[in-house]
Amino acid sequence: MHTQKLKKTVPPFLAGMMFSILTLSSCKTTNPSKSEAAAFDATNLKVIKGFTILENLPQAFTWYASYRQILTFALGEDPGDPLDASDGNYQILQDKVNKLWSTYQQLHPDRIGGVPAPLVVILQNIDANAFATYDRATGIDPNIFFVNTGLLTEKFKKNSAILGVIAHELAHHALGHTKPGESEKVSKFYRKSSGSEPLGRLQKNDEGIEKAVGSWIEAAQMVGPFPLPELTGYPAPTIGTPFLYTAAMAAAAANSTRESCQQLPGIAFEASRAVSQNLNHATQTIHFSKPESLSLIRASAGKYNTSLRSCLEGVQVSIMDILLALQKTTEEKALDGSFLSSKELGVIKRKGNLAESLIEFAQLMSERKAKINRELNLDLFRIYTFEEQADDEAIQALLQLGLDSAPLTTFFRLSVPEEHLAACDSSASSNTIPPYGILSDKHHSICYRIFHAAEVEKSLRAQ
Repeated sequence: MHTQKLKKTVPPFLAGMMFSILTLSSCKTTNPSKSEAAAFDATNLKVIKGFTILENLPQAFTWYASYRQILTFALGEDPGDPLDASDGNYQILQDKVNKLWSTYQQLHPDRIGGVPAPLVVILQNIDANAFATYDRATGIDPNIFFVNTGLLTEKFKKNSAILGVIAHELAHHALGHTKPGESEKVSKFYRKSSGSEPLGRLQKNDEGIEKAVGSWIEAAQMVGPFPLPELTGYPAPTIGTPFLYTAAMAAAAANSTRESCQQLPGIAFEASRAVSQNLNHATQTIHFSKPESLSLIRASAGKYNTSLRSCLEGVQVSIMDILLALQKTTEEKALDGSFLSSKELGVIKRKGNLAESLIEFAQLMSERKAKINRELNLDLFRIYTFEEQADDEAIQALLQLGLDSAPLTTFFRLSVPEEHLAACDSSASSNTIPPYGILSDKHHSICYRIFHAAEVEKSLRAQ
């Protein structure tokens, strides 16, 4: 999920937690039980260029059942049951994937030439998303492509928006971004030019910027991107899902017989909603129009911490214990490249009251972010990421098919509330560069992605 250089910035356990969102049986393989997690036997399956080839939907459903619990933790919610194999949307989506996969094979013959198009699995999930994933537990890279039913609505079918999101997500699969270490070869840190916006794919990595910005990103991926004192101690899952939130939900799930643990996800949602109500999702900026908003956030975060203490009372494990269990890795690998201080490491390794460790560590990460915010003008810095690369590849594939970037930008516009897009349109009409978004979100802001798509298309057509 990050590059060789980003590995120095973001420890592998965070890379694994964040990138698993490449957001997985009963006697009826079409509708596996949510609690079932039988081991998957891949012994007799073909492996072509690192991709494990599943030959039919029953095989794909069985693998999904074996990996679903891990993906649930990574996503923060259950991804949903597979749609019955008889549904007519399977052929429609498979045709789109086949066409795009053939195009990516032309663009990257050495990487995926000879690899069959991935098998589409449709999940009953209202989120408008598609994704591929990698099974870190077994080392299997299943040649499967997931599409949520949330994409099958009329609004996404119009103007080929569904083709745009499939092109982006399929680029991740074609470029191997899901495989450990692969996406780490992409990222580059650089500074934006005065009065202009360079294309990230053409830039070189600046190690000085990488070091300066990397510590902020690590803290933001732990506790969330917004430097609000009212959020200190609460890892708000607003843009991205902070690791400390995932850890808390995993610990609550392990103690699910306690009423306070059953209530914790709802209380966490309430606290996050208090933040997101003030968030423009197109620009990734926060604006508080009502003075009582900050008081509500402070109260909600306090309620979350009170509930967390009640839920985890008497639980004597470390944050590191949860981290290693979720990621099935070693402490050495988990901390490789981390910027954590000795004090922060002490808290994350402390085998004591888990709730207090989670809250204290969140406070330390919030303080670190606040210090860097005071010292740096983060608006000047840029990161070319695997998400930006997927956008670039998607546009190139669409052009190869005789189209333009409209399917992708239409999807961008449909993915956020329409009223939030005014800032994008204002930037376009005034020929100004839109807000880049928060540095810990590798997608960048929707406004910026729309702007960037036009710049990339212009650059590719000029070649």
